Amino acid sequence: MIDLHQQETFIKNTTDIYNIYAILAKYYEGVDQAKINLLEEVFHSEWLMKDTDNPDAMLLNIEDKATFIDRVANHGPYQDYATDRAIVSISIAYDTLAFVQVNKNPSRNATCFSLFKINNEWEIMDKIWVNPIGTAMEVVSSKSYFEEIEKLVANYYKAISNTNANTLNEILHDAWEVKYLSENSTLQIESKKDFINRIFKSEQKANPIDFKLLIHINIFHNRLAIVRVDQPDISKTTFFIIFKVAEIWKIGAERWSTAII
Repeated sequence: MIDLHQQETFIKNTTDIYNIYAILAKYYEGVDQAKINLLEEVFHSEWLMKDTDNPDAMLLNIEDKATFIDRVANHGPYQDYATDRAIVSISIAYDTLAFVQVNKNPSRNATCFSLFKINNEWEIMDKIWVNPIGTAMEVVSSKSYFEEIEKLVANYYKAISNTNANTLNEILHDAWEVKYLSENSTLQIESKKDFINRIFKSEQKANPIDFKLLIHINIFHNRLAIVRVDQPDISKTTFFIIFKVAEIWKIGAERWSTAII
């Protein structure tokens, strides 16, 4: 017997994946052929690109929608920009938040995109990437990197539970921000300063939170990690964007979604 709920979920997921492919196809066509109208269409107004493309990855570069589009318009077509690129994974949370990995061979370049579904339309919120370094063997992430990142995420939740503003200030990059959708599908953004102030003033100081986490870590070129954290008990999924900046892992951004929005 066919489970109608499973069938509906499958159809919805298939539709979402198809639409995400279409959105990213427009993005790559927009850059490849300098079609500014396509970039205007697929980027959310709060779109950001983050990378560490500078000597020794000492700084986190951030480019907003207007700056990126102006750069493409002034440069003209980035010919063959889309050549040899392929979507290798799409991770969707509660039908409203997605992370996509796009690889390019043979350069070994990997780019990640986050998308939110707002008013039933997918929009690109972030582009995240780091340059490949060394040989293919040299960029294989060691166990220690996974342990460092898992500890970083655990410390983040512990700091929230203990309202430890000092720890949060240390592990969050200064440009950190969180984005999520409110109940009416409106994008909400909170800066590092506002987030820490709110946590510090929380009434939960005397009642530490028991976080139950399922953590999945992807590491790119030993300088970028995308971490998915599922909390089934509260129906919430969070994606952390973590960069190694000046040889220190820092949480650069947070995106989350819940089952009820």
